[in-house]
Amino acid sequence: MAEPLKTAEPVPATPVRDPKDVEENKDLAALSYAWIMAVVLLISKKHSPFVHFHAKQGTVLFILSVIFWLIPYANRGLELLVFFLMVWGFLASAQGHWTELPFVGPLARGKCTFRGSWKQTVAAIVHAKHWVVDLWTHHDRSQTGSTKDQGHKGAILTPTPKTFDKLSASTLPLTPSFPIQSDIPPVDSSTKL
Repeated sequence: MAEPLKTAEPVPATPVRDPKDVEENKDLAALSYAWIMAVVLLISKKHSPFVHFHAKQGTVLFILSVIFWLIPYANRGLELLVFFLMVWGFLASAQGHWTELPFVGPLARGKCTFRGSWKQTVAAIVHAKHWVVDLWTHHDRSQTGSTKDQGHKGAILTPTPKTFDKLSASTLPLTPSFPIQSDIPPVDSSTKL
């Protein structure tokens, strides 16, 4: 007789990503990264999935900052790491992004594994450049279009990769900066070391 079919494990429920909820509550979500405010917002704003998502991460960061504060000698470096993650979460939530912070996101969801957190951290480091460039380039263009198209004098235009290519090609010296020594004998490949 055939074995009964095994059902797949249930998929964890993801929060409903309502754009109206994000737009109305992104300021409160950003405040959830201000230490104790995370706990207050976690308790008071249960009806907003966006605030709840960021408040859980902010609560984990708050608890980590208290724990790291108690560790002698290493607390300054660890507190700096927590502060960096708080700023990252603050900026992401203020812009309406559902950004899951490395290590903190899985801890907040209750699904922390070392391998998963390590992969997420490496991916975050690799993609941090793209995230910063995104923040930099979309700042002026989000409402009125590119400042280049409007022709404003003194406007800050973002550099493009072509700009960097032209800059590096024109500034590289054509000759090496160290003296070439012609008195070095050629290497004999038949001799063994």
